[in-house]
Amino acid sequence: MKNLSEFMDLNDDCFLELFKYLSAEELIALKLTNKRLYHLTDYYFYSVYELKERAVILKGIDGCKLRNILVHCGKFIRNLVIDSPRGYSDMNDINDNCDQIESGTYIGELIGNYCSDKLHTLRLCSVYLSGFSSIPHGVLKNLKRMEMVRCCGNVDEILSHCQNITELIQRNCGFITKSEQHYLLVNDHTPLESLFIQNDYQSDLEPEILINFFHNKRNIKKFHYLNRVSPAPTFLLSAIVESINTIEELCIELDTFSQNFSSDLAALAQLDHLKRLEFNTDEIAVESFVNDLTMKNHLECFGASDICLSASLCNSMIRLTNLKVLKLIAPLRLFEEFFKIVSHHLVHLEEIYLVQCTDIFFGDLMSFVENLFKLRVLYLYENEYVNWNEDDGYSQFTIDFVQLFKIRSNMVTASPINILFDKNAMQRIEESIWPHEFEWCTKNSVLRLALADDEIVNQIPGFNPKQNDELSS
Repeated sequence: MKNLSEFMDLNDDCFLELFKYLSAEELIALKLTNKRLYHLTDYYFYSVYELKERAVILKGIDGCKLRNILVHCGKFIRNLVIDSPRGYSDMNDINDNCDQIESGTYIGELIGNYCSDKLHTLRLCSVYLSGFSSIPHGVLKNLKRMEMVRCCGNVDEILSHCQNITELIQRNCGFITKSEQHYLLVNDHTPLESLFIQNDYQSDLEPEILINFFHNKRNIKKFHYLNRVSPAPTFLLSAIVESINTIEELCIELDTFSQNFSSDLAALAQLDHLKRLEFNTDEIAVESFVNDLTMKNHLECFGASDICLSASLCNSMIRLTNLKVLKLIAPLRLFEEFFKIVSHHLVHLEEIYLVQCTDIFFGDLMSFVENLFKLRVLYLYENEYVNWNEDDGYSQFTIDFVQLFKIRSNMVTASPINILFDKNAMQRIEESIWPHEFEWCTKNSVLRLALADDEIVNQIPGFNPKQNDELSS
């Protein structure tokens, strides 16, 4: 009792500082202990969850626990993340705390009843969507951004209650919907501006659905469609251009085995506001297309796979002087001076992603470093870098890296470079290559070594991600 008394003697500021280290579930348990903590936690929920929009992350809980949390703090939540306790759960499960299935514990009902006032961002992971049929129409009127990861169930039902959503993200979901009733076609008045669809191992979206969607949604600014199983046909590009003139970002996995690929691709040059473009080429020459893009010169991000790094492409690309991000996936290196020439003209480059570039070694990138003062990200993934099988391979990599450090150190106004390697390369660097130099380089502010994020690469068209156990399950 003495310890409890001393605990309650803490002033309000001390409690609020302690609350930072507690989860929402723990705060609710504390809230119910006495009147003072009840009001203090409410103030914390308001100042952090509502005003600062801190995400409430709920993992591995059932419907009963979820209801207990949302009933006490749901009215403050603007950013909610729910990760199902098991694959495809509707949260209404028999468990240790609920000896029987209770009514009113479906995820749809809980979100609709307790989070409708403030909820702005919703992320659902491995959730079976259900329980929205009894909720009044338009209940999630403030929801602007929704992300669904490995979800299934009735997505039409939930989205029909999100009339003001502007950003929709779907990753590896398994929704079973009829073509004429697809969720992209219901509620034509939704002011959707950003649509992201990624499927690595399944497909439930027909091209005709996207075409009808484009005809009804003319305010789309960002469209990302990465379907590894069923890429979009190239004629979809013409449909995009004909229906939407506001698009600023287009990131698309294309089925490029088409005789009309060049003409379909050329249609994109008509997009007046295009700032970001990423697609896969299937080794088809795109020099004339890139040359057409330079006539407007609005591009800030350009990404392509299987692209021929030829002299003609180089001459076309150097006119994209506003380019800040360059992504090359498995390029065909045919022109030795490509990087050197490009680096002299694209002086605004801030990020470079080289993925599966088997013919581009680490030492070849020195020309980028010598000319690009704004470069801050060098992303290297599944590249050879050096011939690791040769006896002097490690030594050459060491020499190149130290040289890179010296060059960048002399560029006193240049940004620090974050160099990100994939897991295999990083492991070799840490375990087999110059441990003293590695430790030294990681401590300075000129070069920063870090581990490449697999998820970033997984969102680049043309890259075929390895099937892991999580996805296959």
